Amino acid sequence: MRKRLAPVRIVGALLLLAIAGLLSLDLIQALGGQACAPGAGPDCYPWGAEGPAAGRWSYASKTNYLLRGGAQLVLLIAAGTWLILRAGTGRRWSGPARGAVLLAAAAFISLFFL
Repeated sequence: MRKRLAPVRIVGALLLLAIAGLLSLDLIQALGGQACAPGAGPDCYPWGAEGPAAGRWSYASKTNYLLRGGAQLVLLIAAGTWLILRAGTGRRWSGPARGAVLLAAAAFISLFFL
């Protein structure tokens, strides 16, 4: 007997792939980005941000930016995969399971403000 994929799992997997893909593209572009120096071309990035992002740890250097982005990507993929695997099973969530998902979501969102 074949198991059918629940529509909620298919939609969840597509959303997870889309969001993870966008985050990955940003990281790949940042990986190739060079710091702006006098006479630098248009493809440079001003590490050590100016304006509203000035003073944020994640914009202080390329390494910090990549670490923050990588951590967000790992959290998103881990929590998203776990949620997709649980979706449509009809099982109730335990307290620790709810706590783990809420903690992962809070960590993901808090990394935007780092």
